[in-house]
Amino acid sequence: AAEAHSYRALAVETQLRKNGWLGRDVEFANLIARAAAASDQQPDDVKYRFWLNYYRWRSISRMRDEQTGDINLTSQAVQFTQRIVEELHKARQLCPTFGPLYSVAGQLERFVLDQPAGAQHIRKGFALAPNDPTACFLAGLLEAHEKNVEASIRILRYALELDGGLFKD
Repeated sequence: AAEAHSYRALAVETQLRKNGWLGRDVEFANLIARAAAASDQQPDDVKYRFWLNYYRWRSISRMRDEQTGDINLTSQAVQFTQRIVEELHKARQLCPTFGPLYSVAGQLERFVLDQPAGAQHIRKGFALAPNDPTACFLAGLLEAHEKNVEASIRILRYALELDGGLFKD
């Protein structure tokens, strides 16, 4: 049952990815409902918990400033982002070596919530999942922000090899 819900979520995700994650509220509600159903069916499955929170983040981060392209979060969305981070860290109890949890939590902590611990979590996610495109991309982005140009270029080139689609963001 969980896998069936997950496949339905994946179908919605595929369409949203094609559209650069620009979708209507109803599409994101469907995506999150399917992911939540999968997670509810298998609450100890770290991947279902990860994807549920990833989709939640994608839903609230789609609002952009038209002039700068930056994510435009309301104070309520910032609070919700903190809850997503907490949920990602809670899921680490299920599988403390699942790197994407650290990477995405770190991304939100460092680049959205401006929490210094995010850098450490991004690095840990990359160390645990060096072949995960998102973990690579976030590690390269962090290195760029910290002005470690050579490391950033090396890691981002590898992220590009793994999944060039990440660079559309």
